[in-house]
Amino acid sequence: MLSGTLALVQQNTNATYLTLSTIVTKNNNSAFECWQLTEPFQRSAVPGTSGAESLTLGNITNYGYSIIPPRFDGGLHNAPAPQYEVILFLKEG
Repeated sequence: MLSGTLALVQQNTNATYLTLSTIVTKNNNSAFECWQLTEPFQRSAVPGTSGAESLTLGNITNYGYSIIPPRFDGGLHNAPAPQYEVILFLKEG
């Protein structure tokens, strides 16, 4: 079983990487680990998310992770395929 929290970490190269704090099982014991994906976020050129920060998570067909800033207008567009979306609204402070 894997659980964790998501965080964004800015590295010296001005690229943003997704990091995850996780609880994993090793030798029948729980352990905390911090994972960082090897590929940074890229500026999207896909209609609907063009200009937003996007990330492809590994070798998975038609899967992505995007950060859409407040008041973002991605323009009118059609979905390229049936899709599920998870929208989280975060408030600072």
